[in-house]
Amino acid sequence: MRERLNKEIDAFFAREISFPIMQDRYIFGFQEMVNLNKAHTIMLVQEGIIDRESAKKILLGLDDMRKSFKLEDLDPKQEELYFCFEQNLLDRIGREAGGKMHTGRSRNDIWACMTRMITRKSIWDVLEEVLKTQDLLLKTCYENLDTLITGYTHMQPAQPTTLAHYFSAYINVLTRDFARIRLAYEFTNECPLGGAAFAGTGFPINRQTVSDLLGFDRILTNTIDCVGTRDYLLQTEMAYASMMTELSRVAHDMYIWTTDEFGIWEVGNEIAITSSIMPQKKNPISFEHMMGRAASAIGSVVTTSAVLKNETFNFTCDLFEVANYYEQARKHTMQCLGLLRETIEHSVFHKERALEMAKKNFCTVTALADDLVRFFGISFRDAHAIVGRMVYLVKEKGLGIEAMDSDLLKQVSQEIMGQELLIERETLAECLDPLGNVQSKKSVGGPSVESVKAMLKEAEEKIAVEKEWLQKAKQQVADAYQKIEEISRTIIAE
Repeated sequence: MRERLNKEIDAFFAREISFPIMQDRYIFGFQEMVNLNKAHTIMLVQEGIIDRESAKKILLGLDDMRKSFKLEDLDPKQEELYFCFEQNLLDRIGREAGGKMHTGRSRNDIWACMTRMITRKSIWDVLEEVLKTQDLLLKTCYENLDTLITGYTHMQPAQPTTLAHYFSAYINVLTRDFARIRLAYEFTNECPLGGAAFAGTGFPINRQTVSDLLGFDRILTNTIDCVGTRDYLLQTEMAYASMMTELSRVAHDMYIWTTDEFGIWEVGNEIAITSSIMPQKKNPISFEHMMGRAASAIGSVVTTSAVLKNETFNFTCDLFEVANYYEQARKHTMQCLGLLRETIEHSVFHKERALEMAKKNFCTVTALADDLVRFFGISFRDAHAIVGRMVYLVKEKGLGIEAMDSDLLKQVSQEIMGQELLIERETLAECLDPLGNVQSKKSVGGPSVESVKAMLKEAEEKIAVEKEWLQKAKQQVADAYQKIEEISRTIIAE
């Protein structure tokens, strides 16, 4: 393969650059390379471009390689995996027949196609992790429909809600993440094989045949686009980055909940570490890893963009680097989703502590303002002023929410409106009760049990659609690969 160069590849370059890439490509895509070469060979013989006897030898050789060509058989003296792969085939079946397999194509379109085949398989893995996470969150929500927590804005107690309401919001986010990744998949699953080096080929190839045999949704038409573009990787990375950004925010919330000051979420011993010096420590490091590794998904978008923006619109080896950045983002994305599930599975939520906090931190007083509007027909601005003044006076005296009683309401309403508003002590206490407060929020999307159940039902329906789509996408490729084997056996048997 290096006749033009008449020199073996440099030892340093082979050891540090080309051979590690070759090993990675074998690990992630050897089976895809076999299938790609089988599909191309079938097309060549069906179109009369190569003879059936040569095709039979190639297909038999590829079957033999699938069974016996191992990682340790890679030759570091070869430039890259395809040259190593092709040379091994030539050694098995001879140059006369084996040399015909490469008719009508280039390494450029081979690697463009291989990268898409590897990427779509990796996207399936990520989407499986999304679905597992959604399933666990659904289970957690149903178990915590009435588990009170304090909701925060500006990191200050705002209004009471429930743990189910909180996690159902994240289920919604993951549904959108699934949709974004699915869209990236649809752009990934286009077949570039047939683009050759970039200008196509003069051989009468049938690109649609190869596309169908490899399970692609359609062919990617323009041959320059076939080999020169990697925008689908960037788009997929962007979808991962968006998902990891939101996951990191949720992890940050839960991380705060584990602090001694909050004390409402206790990470299980299985997912925590201790200190080398402070024996009392139980560190919730799974959240730290989630937040830290989520950054790599964002980093991959930046680095991929930086590589692509400096590329001419054709094939160069810089594009191999883009695949490496993608793989790191994919791996860390899957790890973060797995870490979130493991943390939830091995943790305890202290419901009593969370309820007690909600009773004491004034997060229910918005409901009192709402009730003043309902009971007395005053404007919300007047109600807001009255309740705000009550909170100020109580806190100034170092008292708790229980001091917001009927007498204080009469005093403050007289000061602000010139009329006394009277609410019975029991009624006022009900207004400030976090449980009743939450259950009164029955509007669409609110935290009441009724409302959250409706959202969870809707989420279950969407997740069922997601699962069905993913199964069909995987089955489409599996059926295509099965078709390759059926046609191969027929050609070999003739």
